[in-house]
Amino acid sequence: MKRSSLVQLCAGVAIAAAGIWIFFRQVNATGMLLGVRATPLWKIALVVLLNPATLAFRAWRWSVLLPDRRGVDKTCFFPIVVTGFMVNNILPARIGEAVRAALLWKRNRFSIVESVGSILVERFLDIIVFTFFLFIPIVFNPELSTLRFYGWLTGGGLSVVILSLLAYSKWPQMAKSTAGKIVRLLPLRVKKIVAPAAKELVSNLDWLFSIKRVVAIIVLSLLTILCQVAMLLVLGYGIAGFGFLDGMFGIACAALGAAIPLAPGYVGTLHAMMVSGLSAAGIPSDNAGAIAVLYHGIGYVTVLTMGTYYFFRMKISFSDIRDSVNKKTADL
Repeated sequence: MKRSSLVQLCAGVAIAAAGIWIFFRQVNATGMLLGVRATPLWKIALVVLLNPATLAFRAWRWSVLLPDRRGVDKTCFFPIVVTGFMVNNILPARIGEAVRAALLWKRNRFSIVESVGSILVERFLDIIVFTFFLFIPIVFNPELSTLRFYGWLTGGGLSVVILSLLAYSKWPQMAKSTAGKIVRLLPLRVKKIVAPAAKELVSNLDWLFSIKRVVAIIVLSLLTILCQVAMLLVLGYGIAGFGFLDGMFGIACAALGAAIPLAPGYVGTLHAMMVSGLSAAGIPSDNAGAIAVLYHGIGYVTVLTMGTYYFFRMKISFSDIRDSVNKKTADL
């Protein structure tokens, strides 16, 4: 194992351990386990069904945002998405994203720039939706009134991003020129990272020039995250005061935890952030802990099972993953 990979693995385990430690400081282990054991099978079954649904919407959105051109294959996105998330569950540093880009390049014949850029755009869209899901509960849920200032700050940032996208769709050349001037002002080290990422990002923004595709991507982005909110609503059904705004805030906080790199399978970081969010929204910490464990555990097993199936069905070689890991390590 390369030294850089070993460092990433050790760092990932350390971050996951820190997240687990914070999680158990927030909840009573006995009360949380009792909540998990008391969960009826129908709730578990519904969450199992909702997991593939959110991945299916994500795969559909991916096919819409990728550019249309001859020589590419715009099918078979769902298996690639599931496989990528499966790899994320077992390896640190979100290696699954690199695997998805590599598979899209090798199997669907998109260029490297388009493949990597599409993943960046996906992350960008997710950030927009999750930010929106943070903003709305903070503004309208009285339990979160102490976060109101940060909510409006978040809303302001979200508005700037949306206006920037609108500006690009209206005046693409001017937007590129302005962005280029900003990039040139950055320090050389930062510029080497930002400039290629910007090129990859722009390569997948053609959908902004089509109203139909914009609407489709907005709808699919919302459905992707709303499926996750629905999982929390199912798991939280019967808990006094648990509502839609709580589910929105819980999922947005979980996304913040999952965004912390290196931790394999988002273990610890997701749990700690989801419990913090749900507790802030007024949900008892033991109930919040049970929801976090079930949400992550059911999703983990479901994605791991489906991903393993598609891994062998698509005849993916371990060299594909190794090459993706090496590329990811080199990029870092």
